[in-house]
Amino acid sequence: MKNIMLVMLSIIMAVGLNSCSRDLSSHVKSKSEWVLVEWPNREMPDKGQATLHIEDQKISGKSFCNVFFGQAVFNGNALKFSGFGSTMMFCEAFDKAEKAYIADLEAVNSGSLQAGKLVLRKNDQIVMVFKRKPSEK
Repeated sequence: MKNIMLVMLSIIMAVGLNSCSRDLSSHVKSKSEWVLVEWPNREMPDKGQATLHIEDQKISGKSFCNVFFGQAVFNGNALKFSGFGSTMMFCEAFDKAEKAYIADLEAVNSGSLQAGKLVLRKNDQIVMVFKRKPSEK
């Protein structure tokens, strides 16, 4: 009886862990909005906000000052952002950060959800961490 309980517990845990590791595309591909909260090895501007909106094969958002848009390709946890365009407002205080933000998005090649946060990586290095944007009512 003890062995049966252990087997059942193992199955339940395996199913639970497997559901946590489902591919990224099923979690973020259909209309999700995120706010940049961690940017390792980069200086986050005191003002302004960087966001990322993902819907189907398209991305958009705010890069501290300007609005950007581009394409997204998902394959499990692998992803590629490309084809970027943006508005061209002059925001001297954010110029360096905006260029770095877009460059980092272009460099990303994988992602995962960890504790409700969207973690974007280049190879195994964390590039950016986003939290889900609260829905506006």
